[in-house]
Parts: sequence; C-alpha cells; structure tokens
Amino acid sequence: MLEQKIEELIAVIKEHTLALLGSKPATTVNKTTPEKTTTNKGKDKPAPASKHTRDDVMALAQQVAGEKTGGVAKGIIADVGGAAKLAEVPDSKLDALFDALTKALAPDAAGEEEEEEL
Repeated sequence: MLEQKIEELIAVIKEHTLALLGSKPATTVNKTTPEKTTTNKGKDKPAPASKHTRDDVMALAQQVAGEKTGGVAKGIIADVGGAAKLAEVPDSKLDALFDALTKALAPDAAGEEEEEEL
C-alpha cells in the first residue's frame, strides 16, 4: 500500500515537472486526497487580468516622457498608479494607467485651436 502511494506521488511529480518544463500539461489530480474547502468568501480571488502588460505601460510612459515636458509621465504614474515608480504600481492599476498615459499623448482639442490661431 505504501509503495503504491509512493509510486503514485512520483508519477505526479514527474508529470508536473514535465508540465513546468513545457513538455506536456499537468492533468492528474490526486483523487485519494479530499478537496479542501475554504470559507473566506472570495478573499483569495485573483485580480482580473489586465488588458495591458507592464511592458506596454512602460513603453507608453517612455513615449509620454519623450514627448511631454515637466515630468508629465511621472506625475501620471504617481497620481493614477499611486507609486513613485512604474515597477511599484500594482497590476490592478495598469489598465487605468495605460488609459491615462494614452490621454496624455492625445492632442488636446483646445490646445490645437490655440496653436492654429497664432
């Protein structure tokens, strides 16, 4: 009995190792262990995935920093992202930060009209 359990565990470990290496997906579940239930009422729910990656936001922030003066990108990161550096911005705020940076790059309609009048 014990040897059989050890063999089952070794097989599961090998399968998960292969899955981590990208050889095949892990599909086995130890059916002899009862599933644990939690009663934390959703506290451990993962945050919804961001539409934009941190790299996307970084590239856009660099573009804003290159095109705008006065630390506009840093100000947006601080105001919207709630952090001094992009690396410290939580993943949950990446989409809002991306949107704010995009708005900073968009031509201001009032600003364009003023430039045309001059």
